[in-house]
Amino acid sequence: MSCDLTLARKITKSNVKKAITLITKRSTDKKRRKDMEEVANDRKAHYCKRFQGGRRSRMSLVGFSKSLALSEMQSYITRQDWRNAINLFPRLLEYPVELEPLVWRYAIIILLHTNDPSHLRQFFEQCIGNQSSDNRIMLRRLLLLPLEE
Repeated sequence: MSCDLTLARKITKSNVKKAITLITKRSTDKKRRKDMEEVANDRKAHYCKRFQGGRRSRMSLVGFSKSLALSEMQSYITRQDWRNAINLFPRLLEYPVELEPLVWRYAIIILLHTNDPSHLRQFFEQCIGNQSSDNRIMLRRLLLLPLEE
């Protein structure tokens, strides 16, 4: 019994104050830790959204390669993926003059494969001055032109 009395502590005002400060300090530390975890999670979510394309209005951070764009255009044309070819075409117009024949070739290929025949008729009227209603004759003439070497 004497052992129980020696182990028992006295409850004093100072010990109660120490216990209260210890408890409140731990709760504020937990609160700070939760706040910091929330900030870290918000940062992670922000960066993940950036890479997932969450906002389409921002400029892309990825570089644009001329050779990659040309190979993509060629693959779109071979797969007859006209929607993506039309979307990529304005980027090809930014290239220097030495690629202009290739850009014109892609433009004509896309134009010939559109579903609207009025586009082709308008092209012939504006660029060539063709006023005939039969576009097949004009296409045959264009295809029979000799190649320059």
